[in-house]
Amino acid sequence: MWDTWQQFCTALGLSELLHNIDDPVPFLQVFSRRYRDGRISRSGEPVRSRTVEEAIRAVGRTFTLLGATNPRLNAFGNLDERISCQLAQWRKEDPAPSRVKPIPFTLLHHIDAVALNVGTQAQLALADMVWIAVYFLCRPGEYTRATEGSTPFRFQDVVLWIGGQRLDLHTAPEQQLHRATFSTLTFTDQKNAVRGEVIGQGVTGSPRACATRSIARRILHLRSHQAAPNTPLCAFFEQGSWRQVTSPMITHALRSAAHMVGAAVGFLPENISCCSLRAGGAMAMLCSRIDPLTIQLLGTPCFPTFTSKPPL
Repeated sequence: MWDTWQQFCTALGLSELLHNIDDPVPFLQVFSRRYRDGRISRSGEPVRSRTVEEAIRAVGRTFTLLGATNPRLNAFGNLDERISCQLAQWRKEDPAPSRVKPIPFTLLHHIDAVALNVGTQAQLALADMVWIAVYFLCRPGEYTRATEGSTPFRFQDVVLWIGGQRLDLHTAPEQQLHRATFSTLTFTDQKNAVRGEVIGQGVTGSPRACATRSIARRILHLRSHQAAPNTPLCAFFEQGSWRQVTSPMITHALRSAAHMVGAAVGFLPENISCCSLRAGGAMAMLCSRIDPLTIQLLGTPCFPTFTSKPPL
C-alpha cells in the first residue's frame, strides 16, 4: 500500500511524508477518493468503504513506523472528523454485501478424489488445506497465501495428540502421527484472534475428510523436506522448490468441482469462492445441532477452547 501512496504523492509533486504540509487531511481525502473509484486501487476497480478505510489505515501505520505523525489522526489520537464523515457517507452508498453460500461437502469429496487421482504435491496439499479450512472455519489468510499480510498457520503452530499424549512432531514415527486423535492450532497474528489462544479438533472417523488427519499429512510432508518451524502448513515441496497453496487455487478447485458435480446439489461455479469453505463448515456444524455459540467461538476465537491438553 505504501507503494501506491508514494505513486500518488509523486503524481502531485508531494513528499511521501507530506513535509511542509500544515493540513495533510485533504490529501488523504483525495487519495481515498481515487482509491474508492478505482483509479489507484490494486484491482483497478471501484472498492467498498471498508477497503478504503484499510488502505488509509495502512498508510497511516507506515507514517508511524517511519517516525512521522499519523496524518489520519487528530491531536487526540482519534480519526479526523473529515475522514470519518467521508467514510460514513461511502458506507451508506455501498451496495448490500453478498452473502457467501455454504458449500456442500459433495464438492469437497470431489476435490479430494481428484487430488488422489492426480497425485501431485500441489493437489494433495490443496485437498488437505480444504479439509483443515472447513473444519477449523478458517479465513483464507489462515490456510492459504491469500494476500500480502496474510498469516497462515505454520508448522510450529500445530500440536497433535493421541489421547492425552502429546506427540513430538519432529521425531514421532509416521504411523503414530497418522493415529493422532486430536489436533490443535495456536493463533499468532491471525486476524481478529487473541494471540496465543488455542483451538482444537478431534478425528471424524474418516481417513480423508478430517482436519486432524489432514494436518498430520501436512506435517509429514513438511518434515520430510526439512521445513523450518515457521513454514506455513499450506506450503509444499515440488520440482525442487517450495510453493504455497493460494486462495485463487482454492477458488479454482471449488469452481471446477461445482462445474463437474455442482448441478446435482444446486450449485453453480459463480456461487463459490474460497470463503465458501468457512460458511460450509459453519452450516455443517449447525446441521449437526452444535450450539451456535460454540460455532461462533470456533470461527472467531476470543478465548481458548482449551489451554494445554485435549478433552479426554
